[in-house]
Amino acid sequence: MYTRKGKNILSYSKFYIITPLVLIFLITLFFCLSSQNTKKCSLHPVVTSTLNELSIQNCSIKQTADYSNISYSITTPKVTDKEINQQIELIKSEYNLDYITEDFIQNTLHIKSENEFHVTIQQQLLIDKKISSIMTARELVLKQLFTKFEFDLDTKEVANYSLSIVHSYENEAILYNMSLEEYSENILKIPYDDFFNMCYQEGEHFIKTYLVIGAIAYDISSPTEINSNSNYEDIENRVYSYFIKADNEF
Repeated sequence: MYTRKGKNILSYSKFYIITPLVLIFLITLFFCLSSQNTKKCSLHPVVTSTLNELSIQNCSIKQTADYSNISYSITTPKVTDKEINQQIELIKSEYNLDYITEDFIQNTLHIKSENEFHVTIQQQLLIDKKISSIMTARELVLKQLFTKFEFDLDTKEVANYSLSIVHSYENEAILYNMSLEEYSENILKIPYDDFFNMCYQEGEHFIKTYLVIGAIAYDISSPTEINSNSNYEDIENRVYSYFIKADNEF
């Protein structure tokens, strides 16, 4: 009886000794596997400098997952005759004209001929469509990239940066001869009670964008590129071109 009981006590002792060791092993294994899929980020020095100028020093990226599968393709947009005619109608309305004469084309618009007038409209519409395509592609790529990063944002810095956004809207309201509340309600179509929260979210979005651009720029740049005299716009364009590809005609 004693021997059996002794064996049982020993068995339970082994159980309680082994279980913590197994747990420690599993936890260690989990973090090892996690570290293979994520990595801490450094930022391109140009972006770090930009953030410092904005008094953003305590916002950072803790880690990032693999983003190499993110891509977006752009095709050359087309301009239709209907769109050209709509643009002509807008010009007629702007200048209060029943129809557009060659005299108006040459002396007011300073375009040589009616044919060149149509070509100019077509080219401008094409440029506008290309810009729209690029902006849409950037927004979609950035939305996907945000899911690959873990951010550590300082709420005070985000709030302070958001004040600059509030001030920019205040300036726009002045141009419309409106109060900030009137501008929010009538132009932005945002209830004034939600306005400051919207500005905070915009500030958070911009800071996250700076961090993502900086982290990826550092990751994809050679040492020479990192030390080159680039500005933020150059860095931003390089990062987006890494993910966005256009056809040959674009």
